[in-house]
Amino acid sequence: VLSGYGDPVGEIGEQLVTSIASKLDNDVLSALDNASLIYPVISVTPNDVNNALVKLGEDFDGEKYLFVSPATYAVLRDAKEWVPASEVAAQIVLRGVVGMIYGCYVVVTNKITTTDTAYIVKPGAVALFMKRGTQVESDRNIINKSTTFTADKHYAAYLYDSSKVVKLGAATLTDLELVQTSDIENGKATFRIAGYPTNLSYGWKAYYAQNLTTAVSVAVGDTFDNSTNGTHKAFTVEFEQGVALSATNAKYSQVLYVDATGKIRASGDVAAVTTLA
Repeated sequence: VLSGYGDPVGEIGEQLVTSIASKLDNDVLSALDNASLIYPVISVTPNDVNNALVKLGEDFDGEKYLFVSPATYAVLRDAKEWVPASEVAAQIVLRGVVGMIYGCYVVVTNKITTTDTAYIVKPGAVALFMKRGTQVESDRNIINKSTTFTADKHYAAYLYDSSKVVKLGAATLTDLELVQTSDIENGKATFRIAGYPTNLSYGWKAYYAQNLTTAVSVAVGDTFDNSTNGTHKAFTVEFEQGVALSATNAKYSQVLYVDATGKIRASGDVAAVTTLA
């Protein structure tokens, strides 16, 4: 304290207060991570943000904030739908807003470190109960001439209303249950996807391949390529539930679901049989 340059005591207090504020931010993000409304993504894109908003249902309107990583921010601000902060400044009520996209105020945080995670949050989603604000204390030991500084804050943060937050989270490959529903006749049979939506929302498409010796191995996020020399060249037919498709006894039939950006999201296969049991 005597020999330090500037104000070491004041700096100690500042750093302790900043540290506790950072811990509070972490707890709020942890609360958001308990969201029950989840939209799976490969990497957050403007299109993903637009589609994820549907999860809010009839509460779609109103003030919304989108918390993203710096890398995701770089992607969003290149979109034609991006509105810079200078054009929405009059409406901004939260510090750190850098712009707007699809009606969401965008806030960049270093606490989100990946491009496959983001949160759409409406006011009232997280509750923060404060018992006591940040308090910095010090105590001097006269024997060894040292002063100890401490700081604490008493609070509780939790997800108060899960209907007001949507988590854009890392997608995993969905295992489809492909079921053969008719005998093979004239080289064709019908199939259905059990337990998975068939409306192919958000611009997704389903592709079908038959006469495979083994199912094609894929991973979520793989780029779908069914060109002549492409990795998925066998998947040239769009799958339709209940429509007769080519099938060969003892050979595998497989369906891949591909999202609007051309990334594989789901896969299912079944060994076709001439006659159903």
